[in-house]
Amino acid sequence: MHWMKYIFNIYINGSFHLAIMSIFLLKITAIDWEVNLSNQLIFFVFFSTVFTYNFIKYLDFIILNKFKVPLGVKFIVIVSLLFLLGSMILFFLFDSINKTIIIFGILIIMIYVFPILNNNKNIRNKSGVKIYWVAIAWVVITVILPLSKNIQIGNLNFFRYVIHRFLWILVATIPFEIRDLSSDSYFLKTLPQKFGIRGSKVFGMILITVMILIFPYDILDNNLFLMHLFLILSLTFFLLKAKINQNKYYSSFWVESIPLGCWIIFHYFG
Repeated sequence: MHWMKYIFNIYINGSFHLAIMSIFLLKITAIDWEVNLSNQLIFFVFFSTVFTYNFIKYLDFIILNKFKVPLGVKFIVIVSLLFLLGSMILFFLFDSINKTIIIFGILIIMIYVFPILNNNKNIRNKSGVKIYWVAIAWVVITVILPLSKNIQIGNLNFFRYVIHRFLWILVATIPFEIRDLSSDSYFLKTLPQKFGIRGSKVFGMILITVMILIFPYDILDNNLFLMHLFLILSLTFFLLKAKINQNKYYSSFWVESIPLGCWIIFHYFG
């Protein structure tokens, strides 16, 4: 059993679970808008998600501990570099529109990771900005990229859907910020640091209410209602149950698994 837990921890810590959930986010977008996803796009998003998150997560650790890197982290780094290579190959197979969107996404990530304006602060460490920047990146990859050829920019339903996904990511991030409340630097000004745990949950419930109000329901048919009902109920549940001393996998597995749950609901009950 010990080896199974070890492998599962690598699966979580190596962002493989998160990357798989990004695929289900893509699938939800495709289901809602009745578009097809190419295998090229699916693999690109999977590969790039694994590399990006592990680059952000482990770069400083490896620099500081280059002679004492655990075997599991070495495995994650090697796989991530291979996935980077795969992402680069797939990138050159995209058309110019998708390449432009991807480059825009890369710029968002670079600004998130590296200092700008010579102030030695990146977006990740800038007070009160991190959660919103992460949400923007996810919207670009899981909504704008898969719909780039199918939706006109002026489409009001598309705009409402973009805001809905943005709010979804914001709410899903709150349990992580509550979990990290005791370890995050005070200068980050995360939602729990600014509003407290209760205030963050109230804020999250307001966002969920806005999600319900702005969703473009006219793009849905009856088969999709249960999927989006599950989304709202699961977000609400995990938000309200979040606490500092939460289970190790509460946020990093269960909260991240909401897209999978939505897909299962659609696949079996839609």
